[in-house]
Amino acid sequence: MINKEIIEMHHSGEIERLRRFWFTGACKSSVDQHSQRSSQENFTSAFLLLFGGTIIATIVLICESVYSRFVTRSKQINNVNKNRQDYKRMILANDKHNHNNTEREKILEKRVELL
Repeated sequence: MINKEIIEMHHSGEIERLRRFWFTGACKSSVDQHSQRSSQENFTSAFLLLFGGTIIATIVLICESVYSRFVTRSKQINNVNKNRQDYKRMILANDKHNHNNTEREKILEKRVELL
């Protein structure tokens, strides 16, 4: 399908017209202009943008670090509280079944007090 279109464009002279237009300089400007050398003023905005992005990335990194430490610390505190409650429940359950504290129960009570 594409080949048929190319062949039709070739027979109608469209390809030759496009070749002359683009390759012989029909799009060149009539005034001969030279480009200027780049100076520091040309790159100031790029450096400012880069610097601003670096500052924002650093702030995000610090915030993420503080947040992750806070979440980790609160999870550890929750785990300690849960373990303390589990030990207390276990001791209370054992006390109900057996009023004589065994050595193991005394050790568990001491650990609960230390937590």
